[in-house]
Amino acid sequence: MLITYQFGLPETLVSAIQNSPYNAVGDISTTRLLSPYQVVALQKRYAPVLSEDVSDMIYPLIGSNTHYIIERVNLPNTLKEWRFYLQMYGWLLSGQIDLWEAGVLYDWKVTSIWSYIYGLKPEHENQMNINAYMIRHSPYSDFLPIHKMQIVCIFRDWSKKKAETDRDYPQCQVGLIDVPIWDELKSYGYIFERINGHQGCESLDDEDLPECTPEERWEKPTTHAVMSKGRKSAHRVLNTMESAERWMEENGKGDYIDTRIGESTRCESYCSVRDFCHQYRTQIEGE
Repeated sequence: MLITYQFGLPETLVSAIQNSPYNAVGDISTTRLLSPYQVVALQKRYAPVLSEDVSDMIYPLIGSNTHYIIERVNLPNTLKEWRFYLQMYGWLLSGQIDLWEAGVLYDWKVTSIWSYIYGLKPEHENQMNINAYMIRHSPYSDFLPIHKMQIVCIFRDWSKKKAETDRDYPQCQVGLIDVPIWDELKSYGYIFERINGHQGCESLDDEDLPECTPEERWEKPTTHAVMSKGRKSAHRVLNTMESAERWMEENGKGDYIDTRIGESTRCESYCSVRDFCHQYRTQIEGE
């Protein structure tokens, strides 16, 4: 991938971003296994011509700080940043855990406080259970039992002042989210499905690749808000113009309807292969 420099950032910062210690190992990593089939396939095919600006790589840089934090852990009966492997249907899957301590598997994340407030994300649950499955099927399984899994959320945008005035707001800058542990059948079935899906994409033409789901595209649907002049908030927000008009008529409230155009946030702002994506081009042409 080509790295661009649009904003004249200091060379020292650019160097820190470019010199990432991460090295891909095996045929696919846990993170890429979870990624949309279409995105991974297009990233492989067009890797030599893809580009990303260093300014868009700041969040991953900040997130990588957990690596140095975990390195400072000095406790007995712990395992830090260890990579595990699983051979399945001709592919080698690899995944690196953050920390295991006395039967508890931890995943550390530097994140927005809203990620904690909204609760456990499916992709985080999937990621931890894939890694747990690899541990259980590793030569070290007898030494690394897993009785509990938790995400350690370090909030980059926490406000002490808000914590003092809002008891429902996290009271410190770290939050813990429990992650359910899947049984063997569910874990195996999920990993097999994902590997099989990625392998199947390798022989497909671009336009035949499985389309990303609304969830994978981080889709926000178009909505219609019933508004009144001089009022900032909507009386009601509905999914169709017809339902919004009917609500106005039935309730006798509102002066106008504000249509809020939806978008696929990942496609618009965070997808490195959108220019090569048949699904995205079709969407733009339709609009």
